[in-house]
Amino acid sequence: MFTDKPSTQHLNKSVGRLKILLGLVLFVGLSLLVSQPIEQPLEYHSFADQRSALGITNAADVLSNLPFVIVGLLGLIWMRLKPELASSVRAGYVTFLPA
Repeated sequence: MFTDKPSTQHLNKSVGRLKILLGLVLFVGLSLLVSQPIEQPLEYHSFADQRSALGITNAADVLSNLPFVIVGLLGLIWMRLKPELASSVRAGYVTFLPA
């Protein structure tokens, strides 16, 4: 199903997509350089839970991300146990699981 050998047609399509992506990144980057800063209200950093625990400020907000960290680590471990995955699929997992 997944192979590591791309065809010429696949490479041409990939180069075209890469050019579009690069153009979009350049457009957004240049737009940010010439635009005014976006101001945020002072209340922006007033999170719902401002209690501290274990020396961590806004502990509930911070610690609520732990399940995502655990699932990402379990996914990376699962990927290491699957040697039959193609390198392109493996690259996707390595890119998105830590996030």
